Amino acid sequence: MNLLDKYVLKQVLPVFILGNIFFIFLLLLDKLVQLAELFFAKSVPAYLIIQTVIYYLPSFLAITIPTATLLSILIIFSRMSVDSELIVIRASGAGFRQIFKPVFLFGVFAAFLTLFMTGYLMPLGNKAAVGNLKQIAKSVSINDLKEKQLYKDIPGVLIYVKKIFDKNSFGQLIVVDKRQGYVITANKGNIITTDQSEIVFDFREGTLMKKSGEAYSKIGFNAFKVRIPIPVMEDFEIQGERFMFLSQLVKNFGEKIYKFEFSKRFAIPFAAFIMAALGLTFGSFFQRAGKSLGVFFSLVVVFLYNLILIFSENMIDVINPFLAAWIANIIFSIIAVIMIKKVFK
Repeated sequence: MNLLDKYVLKQVLPVFILGNIFFIFLLLLDKLVQLAELFFAKSVPAYLIIQTVIYYLPSFLAITIPTATLLSILIIFSRMSVDSELIVIRASGAGFRQIFKPVFLFGVFAAFLTLFMTGYLMPLGNKAAVGNLKQIAKSVSINDLKEKQLYKDIPGVLIYVKKIFDKNSFGQLIVVDKRQGYVITANKGNIITTDQSEIVFDFREGTLMKKSGEAYSKIGFNAFKVRIPIPVMEDFEIQGERFMFLSQLVKNFGEKIYKFEFSKRFAIPFAAFIMAALGLTFGSFFQRAGKSLGVFFSLVVVFLYNLILIFSENMIDVINPFLAAWIANIIFSIIAVIMIKKVFK
């Protein structure tokens, strides 16, 4: 590795890391409100939320690594063009091969890193995230229960309280369990949540009305305790193609979607290499491309790439599914070759 290679790679790597952080934040942006609600309103443990986000990171990185590769190389070569460094490098006798070599090396690095995500970490992380989602679903909370408002968050159960004394103590309660067919009213009581997908009601001084056939029976009580289980979807879909390792996809080649997914696991990593080449050409071509323009351009390119990828997936009934996953790569490879010829003619 010569001095030019080290210089370019040293410049590209920090921007690449920051680019990944930035794009991951963009992907998480629309989920932050939901995550905040889980923590503050539903009392889901913070460690579960953080773990789930970490488990989903490989899925995010499979997208952000090619994007950050394009962004980092585009910005660095744009700056080198503005500072006339590329002119000096070419004037010193360096040709296309010498200039392209560090881009090639970084593209290969990004491609293998993305392949590690798509081939191994992504399905592993997705399965682990599903396990956490099951735990989160069992973390029932009534922290967002409000006075004189009907609480409907528990399927099949309605809760109404007139007065809230503290976190677990309430006055003038009405609980309707439509599944069991009973209505409980109480002057006061405690509501205790557990991590076992259930709510425990400890009623004081009230009545129980239960439906028997067409009639209702009414029972008064001084103290009455009842546990209401919360239905949790235990059977999460974990056999989808995004949860499968490469070997599992091969075993399911009888269906076209699994062939497409298998091919896509290699197509997306190769896209990282293509993005490196595009970053070099567009960075050299658009010499005034600053960071903001570079981010915008990177997002546009990746948006178009994924648009073509989605279109290709919908066409697997008429196009070979193995080929369909590579259509976007073929199109952008042609663009990269054309741009390289223009820049280094």
